[in-house]
Amino acid sequence: MDVGVSAGRDSTWRRAAAADDAGESMEAQVVPLELYDSARAKIDANLRWLFAKAHGTDHIPTDLRDPFYTDQYEQEHIKPPIIRLLLSGELYCRVCGLILHAEQAASLQSHQSVMQALSRKGIYVLQTDNTPVSDLDLSSAPIKMSSHIHLIDALMMAYTVEMISIEKVVSSVKRFSNFSASKELPFDLEDAMVFWINKVNIKMREIMEKELKMKQHLLDSPSHQKVRYRRDHLSGRTFQHFPLLDDLLKDVSDGTALLSVIHFYCPELIRLEGTVTLDC
Repeated sequence: MDVGVSAGRDSTWRRAAAADDAGESMEAQVVPLELYDSARAKIDANLRWLFAKAHGTDHIPTDLRDPFYTDQYEQEHIKPPIIRLLLSGELYCRVCGLILHAEQAASLQSHQSVMQALSRKGIYVLQTDNTPVSDLDLSSAPIKMSSHIHLIDALMMAYTVEMISIEKVVSSVKRFSNFSASKELPFDLEDAMVFWINKVNIKMREIMEKELKMKQHLLDSPSHQKVRYRRDHLSGRTFQHFPLLDDLLKDVSDGTALLSVIHFYCPELIRLEGTVTLDC
């Protein structure tokens, strides 16, 4: 995978990075599909996760907050210091060490040692064709970014296994939803994720239906005859889409269900819809 990315597609990310550096809060931006670069987004998200784990979310060095720079030809590339960090394996050792016992973490000194530690947890770093990623793939220059993405994905999986359990998921769902313990309890980690995401989306349906009824009541109320909601906006809210999943990997691919989950816990970060327009 080429590390260079077209600079013409990154205006939204640049505004977000500028706001972040200035200490401003910024609502997540939705990029038009024709401008969305999935390869760049994947690299950006993986590197930002790696930096946050290695340094702590509030202590990421300034030069690592935005992984990219733009050259004189308006072409975007990963910053050279970041490439050096990835090739050295330093960040991988630090992040992997956070989920290992102290004596095991001390032995992490290379890409190979990180991959061996992950394999002992049943997590393997594989290429798209299921061949193993090698130490040479991760240390050779020019950088093979696809191999590094696979390693970061494996580290993410290791963190997921450490942080998420069926018990934790069930406890979380109990805070906002009722369910049948005899019929709905998840039987493995993947099923637990589907269970959690679906319960959040069902809750979001309930919230939006309740909100819609309140708006409809306001529309019909004699005391608000002078305020008219545009019916096209109101009817659009009726069909807000909160999908339920059957298969975690297949059904989650369009991002809609995950968007609902993020909004449920962080509504200030992502809005699901525009503001209802008023005519006076």
